[in-house]
Amino acid sequence: MQIRNLNIGMDAVRKKIEDEFAPDKEELYRRTLEAAHIDGSRYFAGIIHEDLDGILSDIREKHKRDRLSAPEELPTAEFAKDLEEILREGPNKEKQINAAAKQFGLKRDDLSDDDWVVLVKVVETIKLKNGGKKRGKK
Repeated sequence: MQIRNLNIGMDAVRKKIEDEFAPDKEELYRRTLEAAHIDGSRYFAGIIHEDLDGILSDIREKHKRDRLSAPEELPTAEFAKDLEEILREGPNKEKQINAAAKQFGLKRDDLSDDDWVVLVKVVETIKLKNGGKKRGKK
């Protein structure tokens, strides 16, 4: 309601100036008075948007550590870092096993010998199933 009243007041001032001084349509002060006209729907959309931004920021901050929240760092970027690290250590087979373990959040020290053997078998099975073929190549 107040925005409408402000717009009516601005229109009255602009009309009075136009009647008294007959400024050119491109004159700076006339264009300034026209630009001062407030679009009510855009004004309220901006106000609501600012409020929602603050609310969403608070929600995101409070749920940052939730299990279902998206990670801040992209999994592909993390995977690329893991691969670079793994490439710097051990023989080829060991590298593949370490890469698989890291993807599950495991380290060699976290697993018993029996669990490590199972992980090695899983990686070897995956390797056999893929047959060493690369995507799109026969």
